[in-house]
Amino acid sequence: MVGLAGMIHTDVMQLDDSVDKMLECLKHRGDGHTVTQHHKTAKVGITGRDAAYNTTHSRCIYLDGHIDNVKEIADKLSKSGKKVWSHEPASLALQLYEALDIEFLKVIEGDFALILLDQKKDELILARDRIGKKPLYWFADNKMCLFASELKGLLATGLIPQTPSEEGLGSYLFFGYIPRDLSPVKGVNKLLPGHYLRYKLGRGFAITPYWSLSGLKSDKRGSDPQKKISNLLEKPLTAYLSSYSEVGCIVSGGLGSAMTAYLTKKVFPNKKTTAFTVAFAGETETDIHMADLATTALKMPHEHQLITKENFFDQLPKLIWHLDEPLADPNITATWRLLEMTAKEHRLAVSGMGSDELLAGHSRYTREERSQHTLSHFSLIPHHFVDRHIIPFLNRVWPPAAWHLSRLTHLNPWQFEYIRHTAIFDENVVKQLSPKLGKAFDPECFQNKFHKLPSIPSLVSAYLYFDLKTRLPDLYILQYERFANAHNLRWMTPFLDRNMIEYAATLPEPESLEETFTYLRPIVEGVFPEAFLNHPKKTRSHFLDRWLHDEAIFAVFSKLKEGFLVDTGLISSEWLELELDNPTSFTHLFSLLVLEIWYRLFIHFPPSSTPPEEPLIEFLAKK
Repeated sequence: MVGLAGMIHTDVMQLDDSVDKMLECLKHRGDGHTVTQHHKTAKVGITGRDAAYNTTHSRCIYLDGHIDNVKEIADKLSKSGKKVWSHEPASLALQLYEALDIEFLKVIEGDFALILLDQKKDELILARDRIGKKPLYWFADNKMCLFASELKGLLATGLIPQTPSEEGLGSYLFFGYIPRDLSPVKGVNKLLPGHYLRYKLGRGFAITPYWSLSGLKSDKRGSDPQKKISNLLEKPLTAYLSSYSEVGCIVSGGLGSAMTAYLTKKVFPNKKTTAFTVAFAGETETDIHMADLATTALKMPHEHQLITKENFFDQLPKLIWHLDEPLADPNITATWRLLEMTAKEHRLAVSGMGSDELLAGHSRYTREERSQHTLSHFSLIPHHFVDRHIIPFLNRVWPPAAWHLSRLTHLNPWQFEYIRHTAIFDENVVKQLSPKLGKAFDPECFQNKFHKLPSIPSLVSAYLYFDLKTRLPDLYILQYERFANAHNLRWMTPFLDRNMIEYAATLPEPESLEETFTYLRPIVEGVFPEAFLNHPKKTRSHFLDRWLHDEAIFAVFSKLKEGFLVDTGLISSEWLELELDNPTSFTHLFSLLVLEIWYRLFIHFPPSSTPPEEPLIEFLAKK
């Protein structure tokens, strides 16, 4: 767990002070040890010890994360005639770069972000792992390029205006998170997973993908998927867990997390393992019961905790500070407590994250729960007929429908309906609650960024592809990575191993939840009781809505009327008044509360290198 930071600037006098400020702001990601390297107009730094240099110190690499295939890399170097002078992960990555140049990224596996400074070539490389388990932000203009593990690190320099990105925040109101390369601060971008940024000093930079799911072909051979999946999950667990004497298993009550706990026990039967579960009072206690059934079958100690209306808002400003980005997911409070519980007893946590996204193990993928827009049925009519006859007719009688239909015929409407169905607010509500942000983000245009989507014949496969590119890294992984770092805890999930992802992409395209569940269930049949295996995982569309009737909960949401979002015109006071007069969605109000807290931390107040500790009400009262 380290923090990465660096800068390229035409004025070398700016380098030292700015990089030092970033490293100071990222000290919570390291062990107190910092290292820097300077070359011409570039300076890079790391808060931690995962740094490596070649023998002449003309090349260095700073690594945040874990490389899984160190033995394979060492063997590959040895077989090619190279002398391996160190087996440390960062060092092996650097030696591989010297042997293969940029192609080294296609060889290393694991969860990582890295900075590589090559003084011989006068260039710098930033790279992120294939699925986005480690973060990296960057900013560039005609004078400088800054990059850091966290957004707050960039803002700490004072060189980037604390101006909100209207497109980024518009996407947040729609999705409940900020997807892909967007960020909540104007001019700042996330480096996309599976991409690298190569900056040639004095000549500029380019961003290039080094990995994609697009080239993988379906497995038509009818091989035994259960055996293959089990082996693919055991391999990263074996590699990762070998250096730990005890492990914390996050067991949510679903099949993916229970299977991860089972395989952990299978791979290392003599290690101390403890299971942890967090649920919401009156809402998800069944998760604790299901987790108890699974852990009892595994003879694994099980600790659990309930989040109540009374403690739900505890430390919320602190959580948002660690997240860096607003997330409209009430489950962030559960994630924080899960990792907090685990960190008290263990240094490593394993979870089943990714099982739903890879193997369609979630009810949002079933056709029964997908809404379908009426105009979507026009997709069944040939496009030339729609263009020549239907659109001209609609133009005369209903112009808005003609405009919408003309756009819809160039999209896959079922895929777009899935995006709309999983949104926090639909695009029309976004335009009402924030006319300014509603104009800045268009979900239909956003869908067009996914060039592979139109070529995916199976609906469910298209949904999985979209979630792997957005919801998984930008909502789920983000909160686990940030909160694990906050508690000085390592976190891994075998489902997000590169080989597992690539194999899952070749499986026959699933058409329903029931079919895809067969991929996992046979592996653990006989291990867990039928009551656990037959328990369906459901989308909770009215999650925590009953809590809106609690006086203390509602009093917190009412503070939004006096907040900076309303003062600055980002949120319509009229819309908010109507929503508070007749509250129907906890998630709607929670998403605005999170945005208000984020705005105060990252836009209104100066950046801080330490998280806020005061209670939420006190924090919201600050001006």
